[in-house]
Amino acid sequence: MRKIFRLLLLGLIYLIYLPLEQSSFAQSNYYSNGNDDITLTSSWWSNNNGTGSHPIDFLTDNQIFHIQYGHSMFASNTLIVSGTNSKVVIHSGGKISSGLFNHDFLLDMESGAEYEVDYTSWGKATKGNWDDNSTIRFTNNSIAFRTIDHPNVIIDFGTKSKSIGSGNTLNILGDLTIQSGTFSIAGTANTAVLNIGGSLILNSGTFSTGSAEGILNFTNNGKAQGDITINSGTLTLGTGSTTDAINIENGRIVGLNSNITINNGTILTVNGTLNCGNNIVSGDGIFTLSSGATLGIGSSDGITLTSSKGSIQTSTRNFAADGNYVYNGSSAQVTGNGIVSANNLTIQNSAGVSLTSDLSVNNLFTLSSGNLILGSKNLTFGTSASVSGTSSASNMIVTDGTGELRKMFSGIGSFTFPIGENTGTTEYSPVTLNFTSGIFSNAYAGARCVNSKHSNNTSESDYINRYWKLSQSGISSFSCDVSFQYNHSDVIGDENNLFCAHWDGTNWTLLNVVDASSNILSGTVTSFSDFSGGNSSALPVELVSFKAEVIDENVFLSWQTATEINNYGFDVERKTLTDGLNNWVTIGFANGSGNSNSPRNYFFMDKNIHSGKYSYRLKQIDNNGSFKYLKEIEVEQNKPLTFLLNQNYPNPFNPSTTISFTIPVDGQVNLILYNVIGQKIRTLINDYRKAGSYEIKFSSSELCNGTYFYKLSAGNFSEIKKMILLK
Repeated sequence: MRKIFRLLLLGLIYLIYLPLEQSSFAQSNYYSNGNDDITLTSSWWSNNNGTGSHPIDFLTDNQIFHIQYGHSMFASNTLIVSGTNSKVVIHSGGKISSGLFNHDFLLDMESGAEYEVDYTSWGKATKGNWDDNSTIRFTNNSIAFRTIDHPNVIIDFGTKSKSIGSGNTLNILGDLTIQSGTFSIAGTANTAVLNIGGSLILNSGTFSTGSAEGILNFTNNGKAQGDITINSGTLTLGTGSTTDAINIENGRIVGLNSNITINNGTILTVNGTLNCGNNIVSGDGIFTLSSGATLGIGSSDGITLTSSKGSIQTSTRNFAADGNYVYNGSSAQVTGNGIVSANNLTIQNSAGVSLTSDLSVNNLFTLSSGNLILGSKNLTFGTSASVSGTSSASNMIVTDGTGELRKMFSGIGSFTFPIGENTGTTEYSPVTLNFTSGIFSNAYAGARCVNSKHSNNTSESDYINRYWKLSQSGISSFSCDVSFQYNHSDVIGDENNLFCAHWDGTNWTLLNVVDASSNILSGTVTSFSDFSGGNSSALPVELVSFKAEVIDENVFLSWQTATEINNYGFDVERKTLTDGLNNWVTIGFANGSGNSNSPRNYFFMDKNIHSGKYSYRLKQIDNNGSFKYLKEIEVEQNKPLTFLLNQNYPNPFNPSTTISFTIPVDGQVNLILYNVIGQKIRTLINDYRKAGSYEIKFSSSELCNGTYFYKLSAGNFSEIKKMILLK
């Protein structure tokens, strides 16, 4: 009985849900078999290979009619596909020509599909899913354009003409192609708008903004990029009698494959990107590059303000000071007098670009391909400007004239100048400046390099056949780490004998020894002028460098001399800058080398330095007792962040061991040694200590073998560790 009941229940469920399944999922697909008549049921087959059954009619629900690849179907009558969930799908490479009929169906178009409207209206063929790369072809100039987002549009009017109509807007997400006839945006009155998301292509016929006020917008909808191409036909932008507008919207990219003319009264406004290539925008109209917009320049004359040269030659030209400019010509270019300031500047021309006038870049300078040649002009990077791209001898800023690359500084920081020269031999010779201190007011640093031996370098051998000129304005009381990259081919003589040298206008000062492995000259300076490389005999100085490095609780001092005469030695002096006493204290002595014509290196370790800021200097003493003070440097020993008691070392130990600890604040410190039963054996520390790191050594000569404990107490902190004595 249960089995019979179960079968009846399953049958009932099946009867309830059968209509739902049939209506929701039982679609019937029919396929075209060739270039047939869409209105005949015999043109459709249930299998895509032209076999199977035909549809009974076009009125049944859930029927999908597929126009397959390569099939171009026509209509001998009106096609009505009215069943629920039924529609017509044109696949890629398929086409329907509507003929002179008003069809009624839901239409899907895939990428590459085409629907040709031959009638005076769309009829009731409604939009289903239209891919942006599908195409609507209009062949009848009596067609009423719909206010929908069209995919690609082809105008094929023959000898006829058509306008969008007063007050209307036509949206095209893809390309607009004029195949024949005349297509105008505005008619004879009022205003009409055309929005294009792809390319504007003239293969024949005429495209114009119209005799009334036509507005052409290249929008960032749809493809968001495309070119203006005139293969044949006529492009008329503006008539002179109306104020027409052509707008390239923000985020939109438009390229020119042809010259275009902007007529009187018409304004071409670029808010996105216009890439001219080698083509020209001319005419009596107005060109405006808006703030933040991008202009690609292919003309060898760059961009000009008034002359009939350059990529933009309209009567009125407006170039935003914070626009973006890309020089991407195929032959040598000049920037032109139309640009004096840029937000972003890109060099993308392997033949090179030369600066016409002084130029400033506020944001990004990109070396995509080719050199920017300064000549006698200056290129200035703003305080926030940066350089993008891989610099090299064929991809750099050339400074072989009197012009220099300048970088604005608002405070300490570093910047690499991607400069070089190409007088005879093209060489990349960048300069890096790292300001570690200074006062900056509307400040810049400038750099250029010269491909020759410095006129004040007296060396007959062991020198670098190149020098760099550094300048600055608005920077005082500064210290700057400098480095210069040279090429091995620049070296005359023994590279290992070379120093970085600074010419102060009267004398040379030796800085660091050359880093031959990296081709780098470097040093630290407090003034700018000329820099090069040479040996110590040609560039007579004494102190090459003086450096300080904090290593744990110690300060490691190192210095180097190039030459020494009657040098007895050096007193090392220290001043604590945080105690307010401002007193120099001698903390050590280093023996000199007497007389030396070769570099000498010296080292000194100032041990167990507490937290604070210190200054060090060298007192150089001659054999006769005379002396002079050399360079002064500052270091800072930071306070420890936490209390810490370290394990003694060695452990186990005999006969002595070392205990170290750190305290982050000043205060009373106690360090006490206990035996294994908790008896106090010895007080190691009981006094007031400043924040810092400490270590204490003690001998165990009077202690017996065994285990001991030591306890550190400081403020609210205490900790105990175990040590073992083995004799």
